[in-house]
Amino acid sequence: MNVYIAAPWIRKADAIAAGEMFAKAGYVVTSRWFNHEGDPNDSTGIRCPDDVIRHQAREDIQDVLRADALVVLNLEKSEGKAVETGIALQAGIPFIVVGERSNIFQILSLGMVESVEDAISLLNTISIPAVA
Repeated sequence: MNVYIAAPWIRKADAIAAGEMFAKAGYVVTSRWFNHEGDPNDSTGIRCPDDVIRHQAREDIQDVLRADALVVLNLEKSEGKAVETGIALQAGIPFIVVGERSNIFQILSLGMVESVEDAISLLNTISIPAVA
């Protein structure tokens, strides 16, 4: 199963660690943003050339859409992970939220869990048809 990990840009290291846990559990992580360059404190990408950020944004959209499920690491406020969640919602891709609910749309998730381990356990119990 393909999984996209959404998290605040400034928490990229936490997202990569979560991705490694999902990979170890047998999931394919589609989040190429783990490899994106940029200032870790610049979530807007304002300090990068527009063509680079445009490419990264399009990659993120593609990666969400090729995932069978999205996992939101709700570690702190992030407009990026909110957009990625919206893309998943619109595309009918189920999602799980790790952490406390921070907006009304997260109630539509498969579940709100406390840890990455809990998210993996929840996905292990759910049958999700693969995205074509």
